[in-house]
Amino acid sequence: MTPMTGLCFLPVVAHELAVGFRRLITPAVCPSDFQTCSLRLARTLGLLLAITASTCFAQADSTTPYSAPAPTQLMQDFENSIADALLAHLDSEIAQLPNNGLNLEFLDIRAVEGKLRLLNQYQAQIHSVDKQYLDSNRLLRLKLLSYAHLMLQQRARFSSKDHAISPFHGPHTDLLRLLQSYPISPESGLEPLILQLNLLSRSLHQPFALQENMTEVECLTLQNQLQSLSKPTALSAELHYRLTEMGLPSPTRRSYLDQFEASLEATILPALQEFSASINCASRPTHQGTDSAYYRYRLARFSADEPSAELVHNLGLTELKRIQTALSAQWQHLYPARSAGVLYDEMRASQTLSSTLSDAKKQQYLSRVTDQILAIEAVAPAWVGAAGFTNLEIVAAGPLLSLYALPIEYQQPSDSLAQMLINFGEASPSEYQLAAQTYYHTIPGMHQVRLQPRRFSTLLSSADDPGYFSGWSLYLTNLALENPGSASLDSLGLVAMNAELAAMLVIDTGIHALNWSRQQAIDFLLANTPTPLSIAPRLIDEVRFRPAAMAAPYLGMLRAQRLVATHGAKHLNWQDLLVAGPVPVPLTNELSVWLNVD
Repeated sequence: MTPMTGLCFLPVVAHELAVGFRRLITPAVCPSDFQTCSLRLARTLGLLLAITASTCFAQADSTTPYSAPAPTQLMQDFENSIADALLAHLDSEIAQLPNNGLNLEFLDIRAVEGKLRLLNQYQAQIHSVDKQYLDSNRLLRLKLLSYAHLMLQQRARFSSKDHAISPFHGPHTDLLRLLQSYPISPESGLEPLILQLNLLSRSLHQPFALQENMTEVECLTLQNQLQSLSKPTALSAELHYRLTEMGLPSPTRRSYLDQFEASLEATILPALQEFSASINCASRPTHQGTDSAYYRYRLARFSADEPSAELVHNLGLTELKRIQTALSAQWQHLYPARSAGVLYDEMRASQTLSSTLSDAKKQQYLSRVTDQILAIEAVAPAWVGAAGFTNLEIVAAGPLLSLYALPIEYQQPSDSLAQMLINFGEASPSEYQLAAQTYYHTIPGMHQVRLQPRRFSTLLSSADDPGYFSGWSLYLTNLALENPGSASLDSLGLVAMNAELAAMLVIDTGIHALNWSRQQAIDFLLANTPTPLSIAPRLIDEVRFRPAAMAAPYLGMLRAQRLVATHGAKHLNWQDLLVAGPVPVPLTNELSVWLNVD
């Protein structure tokens, strides 16, 4: 290297010093941008020191041949190193945010606020990076941060609507989920659970909006539910049910219940009573239909795209018709002597709903699910990602929680534990869908997808991009269970589950964009799918009170199918895409660039 080599760095140094000093002396930017400016100036000074050292070395040994890097390469290295430092700092701070694996809706408010606060702090630093010099990896990650920031801002804007309470959604249902699923171990006892319950009970002191489309009867039902939960024996009985299911000895159960009841009297019950008293059904707003701007936001959030309600509605009709044809063909292949004209009634008549099972039969049902998961794991290497799995429990919902839960739910109450929660209440799962629902909620579905490493999208959780997590789970379930050219009860259940989820596209847009009534939606679901009579109202109420949420699995699966079709020939089908993590539709071009060069 010669002294002239150091001059090659001068354009880089001059550029960075100018950017840094210009920002430091601009009143509109400082002091909020001080950290960004300091970072760039510190790196620039380090570069200057390197130039000085390299120049002195060259003077001492001018006979050594050396080829100076091009200024463009220096700029690329410089900006990529800044992006790496920025992303590393942000990842470390995100990791310190509370985990909400149970998807508790009213703890999620704080999670959104925490992420938004972090991204607000980092926005100036993100904008300071000169993106024209970044490689595809860093460019995609920074664009994902910008997307996440915009999405979180929208969620904060519509927070009151997102967290409006209904008979099935509110801090009281979060309380039951926490009581049902938070880990209890002999080493830690009940103290960690009580701590979480006390934290959650704080949300009961906050005023919440009522769901606008909730009827007066439903509002009064909600009040009655809250009053029932406010009785000391109700929550104690729910915990007693769980402790008994765990097989704990009687003295341990009594000790735990004594601790819990003391906490109930001190914090939880007063908060529940205050919450119940704050609800005024007489003054609830008159429902005028779902606000169009709010529904557009919800569709965009749950599909990671910006589809119109009309497009989603027509897409659902098209997909449902295709699936109905496949379902009829499977049924006739399995039962050639039965008429396809009464297919749905025949399937409902042949179902043994788990709500009719005795306790012994329920245990057998749970054991069947466990055995099925073990069988799945035995063949998993054929289509499961490389990430290891946490412990997975198959548990029955407690008597109170079964009033609010969907037929089957997946949750991850801690970093070392995940659960498949089965509802044995009125909205219980049907027998014929057992295999498909198990695959979807465990392996290769939610249990795999939610635990996969997310190379780019460490900030985006299942609450931030539901369509990604549920969509990939449905796609992989179809990949594992599809068996073209043959028919079985498992594949029949899979097609029936697909029909139900495709119908959600029609029903969701029907209710929130076309002003369908609740009964009209129930009638459509029963006329076009084999959904059991007891489950249909619960699914429709979930659509009513959480717009676009039930459309996320099918929209997400279609998104996964498009990505795999585009990139599957060059890469290992879906695996690279799954490890990349949630990437919204507007950024698929950037994802393609990364896939082609990685």
